[in-house]
Amino acid sequence: MTAMTALTAPATEWPSSAAHTARQVIEWAAHPRGFPPHGSLHAVRNLPRSKPTSQALQELARATAARLGAGQPALGDNSCIGPGALFLAAAIGGRLQPELSARLAALVAPPALRRATSAGWADALARHAVLAPALAASVPAGPASRPGLSEPAAGLALTGPVRDGLLRASPLSAVLFRPADGERDLARDVALGLLARPHGTDVLATVLSRWHAETEVLTWRTRLLASIAASHPAEVIEVYAAARLCHGAEWDRRITAADAALAAGTGEPDALALATIQYWAPFRARQVLDRLGRRPLLRGYESVLPMIQRYGLETVGAL
Repeated sequence: MTAMTALTAPATEWPSSAAHTARQVIEWAAHPRGFPPHGSLHAVRNLPRSKPTSQALQELARATAARLGAGQPALGDNSCIGPGALFLAAAIGGRLQPELSARLAALVAPPALRRATSAGWADALARHAVLAPALAASVPAGPASRPGLSEPAAGLALTGPVRDGLLRASPLSAVLFRPADGERDLARDVALGLLARPHGTDVLATVLSRWHAETEVLTWRTRLLASIAASHPAEVIEVYAAARLCHGAEWDRRITAADAALAAGTGEPDALALATIQYWAPFRARQVLDRLGRRPLLRGYESVLPMIQRYGLETVGAL
């Protein structure tokens, strides 16, 4: 109890129930800053009956759908949002009790999303709306803060079984962030289902086109894009087009820094630098390059292609 008490808020600010905890996490996710709130998991069974918490979730899901370009209704799905996202919010807020939090996340069954699935996408997006800001808050800000967070910050971050349990319960987060161990094939199926949904390609391109400070996330994005490049070259091009058009300056800076770090050749190769350059390897797939010839206005990617070959990054690991 001593270690936990040192990281908790004053007693007057401690949420007194799982519903209160979940609501604070959801409201934080709408305007995230720092780490998510934390609090009690008391009376978790009453959580679905909390109207203010459910209303806050609906508002967050709508705002997230708009930000990701998922349309309204989100991904063309008119079905209702279930209580799963509420329990995930409570699990995030209860992470200072990691065993209870992980157990709660493990009890939340994921929606079954496949290529032919039409319902469950709105619920999946609501779960991602809750989880994505908490995942982002737990990622080191950049090379200066690697290999990890400071000890006090690590106590407030989503880590280990809690994070994996949340990712297993949020299949859209597994696609847009990274899958938990053993879930890659399932995440690929969900990604293919996403591409079949209205605005699904927009969502994939909006998120996967950004550079990421976590090596595992960039590596997952590379593997996913490589695995669908032959069957979905147009969609893969949309991701890389968004990377150049929306985040070109960021990518140029990161690629230049990665090239310099690898060219220096001191010690073990920097994993994040390798992942930054290899992210562009699926762009070299024959089906992508063939189709790219019909879209000559896309520019800015040329300098990274020789680097892929220079550092032996042409072959992307299988899912």
